Amino acid sequence: MKKTNKKSIFKSIADVFDKYIITPITKFIMGFGNLFKSNKKGIERVLKVEYTLAQWVDNFKSFLRTAMSYDNFTNIKEFIGGPTLKLLSESAKASINK
Repeated sequence: MKKTNKKSIFKSIADVFDKYIITPITKFIMGFGNLFKSNKKGIERVLKVEYTLAQWVDNFKSFLRTAMSYDNFTNIKEFIGGPTLKLLSESAKASINK
């Protein structure tokens, strides 16, 4: 029985891994152009920042207050799990959407 070299077996496995896994994934990612950025830690998605965290929190508070007022809730503890879906009749929809 012929002895095989461990280094050549490892190289063969590494070549197969590179050819069938690494290269196709790299080509797929590079197809996205500037949407993805690669670095030593992995791949990052680059998005334009539209709001600061403080602005986002202010917007969220405003949206939450609006939703609470539509459902006649003044307390956040009552609001959590409180709103329910109410189906409108066609005549009710017509009177709202004049």
